[in-house]
Amino acid sequence: MNKKKSYIAIMLVCVFISGAFAGAAGAVTYLQNFGDNLFVSRSYLDQVTGIAEKYAKLDLFYRTIESDYYGDYTDEALMNGIYDGLFSALDKYSCYMTAEEYKNTTEATMKTFSGVGVVMSVSDDNRIIVLSVYRDTPAEKAGMKEGDYILEVDGKAYSGNQLDSASSALRGEKGTKVRVKYSRDGKEKEVVMTRDTINNLTIYTGSLLDDISQGHKIGYICIDSFGNGTGDEFKDIIRDMEIDGTEGFILDLRNNSGGVVETACEVADALLKEGIIMTTKTRQNSEDRVVSDATATSLPFVVLVNEHTASAAEIVAAAIKGNNAAKIIGTQTFGKGVVQYIKQLSDGSGDAIKLTFQEYFGPDDLKINQVGIKPDIVVENDSDSEEDAQFMRAVKEILSECQG
Repeated sequence: MNKKKSYIAIMLVCVFISGAFAGAAGAVTYLQNFGDNLFVSRSYLDQVTGIAEKYAKLDLFYRTIESDYYGDYTDEALMNGIYDGLFSALDKYSCYMTAEEYKNTTEATMKTFSGVGVVMSVSDDNRIIVLSVYRDTPAEKAGMKEGDYILEVDGKAYSGNQLDSASSALRGEKGTKVRVKYSRDGKEKEVVMTRDTINNLTIYTGSLLDDISQGHKIGYICIDSFGNGTGDEFKDIIRDMEIDGTEGFILDLRNNSGGVVETACEVADALLKEGIIMTTKTRQNSEDRVVSDATATSLPFVVLVNEHTASAAEIVAAAIKGNNAAKIIGTQTFGKGVVQYIKQLSDGSGDAIKLTFQEYFGPDDLKINQVGIKPDIVVENDSDSEEDAQFMRAVKEILSECQG
């Protein structure tokens, strides 16, 4: 026997645990047969022993379910549950996606998709909250409103860290039905909706009425979310306002739960002269900066935010605040300053993972995550009043800019 290879004879090479040895076939070079004996290198034995010890409890649970569980189950359902649990232990934004969930998630950034028409986010207490309801959609017709908490979809309960799965469950083929249980003011309600085509408009525009604008031509731009085409659409809107004599505008980012980071940077770039938009940092402390060029709109503007302004929307708010480009009005933003990538697995299943891999900061390392952006002018809306106090303060500020 060649002692330099440090081979030892073993009676049992390893304990095979379900799903743990996908790459074991590639390790045959570590094994050699000598007659009736099987030899393995010590380094490979240590590796296999470590894996066996790490997943021993999981194997015990699996065998117990296999022998004692009364109900029906499938191996696929068990493994999906394991994958879900693995990512939910990280943070409320990372998750495992089945192929269908991945498909529905990517469709959400398109111009149209089939669903019920709600924009959702994660609340501070890890529940799924409705930020807005699209007009003339199944959700609006069913009576759902901003501030409702979604509890179940088709009988399955969802928490905040299952937001993507819940979003996927709400989408589906046009004409199919979906049952949703939600709560409002502590009371639970259940509705059955028929999915329909949803026009995923991310920007709404208009002009202030004369009795509010005091004769000035003031524009209004509301960005609900940042889809793939939002940046180009926003630039076109700004250009049209500049051409038609608009004197200034209000940018409303309230209830905007985020979206595509690159698109948010495009919007910020259109608003800012040369300066830092954001800095991203990884676990390894590598840094990347996104900067705006010198070209920017000459129109004065103010920005509205609230506690549901999150993620990519906070990138825009932080860039504006950090570069002193405009006044921020409203309440402290949500505080989601981390970025996720979505990546399909290479195993051909179509499944995917969404994983937090970066934290982003505003100019001068302005921290966003778990902090949020504090407005320059704090204004609370009274839930018992029909008046939008935040909007009216924004009108006052933009009129002051235009008159000055």
